[in-house]
Amino acid sequence: MRLNGARYFLRMLWASSVLLWRMVAREWNSPRVATLAVAFLLFSPVSFFFSSLYSEALFLPLVIGCIDCGRKGSGSGPVFSECSRP
Repeated sequence: MRLNGARYFLRMLWASSVLLWRMVAREWNSPRVATLAVAFLLFSPVSFFFSSLYSEALFLPLVIGCIDCGRKGSGSGPVFSECSRP
């Protein structure tokens, strides 16, 4: 039996952990704080959702990536804000 879906979602969890570590390490200038943030993410009470076939494992790296782009000032944030104005 092949568990391709579970492998995919575990890869997404790994990607979100790497993205979170990079973002926190850059914002706080401390690898220790970044490691603690990833540990809190992986050992939180709802972390079992990330290893199951739910959409949270895909949603998390997308959200972390969007927040990271917004914090760096890159991305298409101004484009979307212009589209929302009447």
